[in-house]
Amino acid sequence: EINASLSQVNGVPMTNTRIQGTYALVKQALPAIEKFGTFGPSQQTALAQLAMQYCNVLVDDNALRASFFGSLDGSGSGTAVFGTQASPNMANRDLLINALINRAVGGGQDFQVTAAQVRDELHSGVTDPDSGFVTPGLINRLVSGPTGASPTGGRTVMKAACGAVLGSGATLIQ
Repeated sequence: EINASLSQVNGVPMTNTRIQGTYALVKQALPAIEKFGTFGPSQQTALAQLAMQYCNVLVDDNALRASFFGSLDGSGSGTAVFGTQASPNMANRDLLINALINRAVGGGQDFQVTAAQVRDELHSGVTDPDSGFVTPGLINRLVSGPTGASPTGGRTVMKAACGAVLGSGATLIQ
């Protein structure tokens, strides 16, 4: 079910050889039953690996990437594509974040994560209510490090953001 759900969400077929290879490696560690209390670190690791492979294939394939992210190609360094924390390229960030929210975040659940919460995690950052410390959003953390200057950093940011959303409870908890 998880493999089929990830395929449905991002359009990468389960028959893709890279997906099949990753699925074969992590299959034994995936949750065996639909009971949240039995969910442990090995299950989360397996889910994260499978979600990241789906995102790798999605971003690496020109047709799939265009179908999912529209005009966002991601070619170039992380800062060239997404800007910096001080000077973000909001048009590209919105293309990335909105595509992920629209395709991967459900609705109608009693405890469903909101689009604003996903946006904060990916772009704005989250403030700790006790300390007031702000953890920068994932995109800002990535473009401020080596990914920001890497010639392929734009697509690395896309893959990381995709993997973070697809491998999260927003997509996988029913």
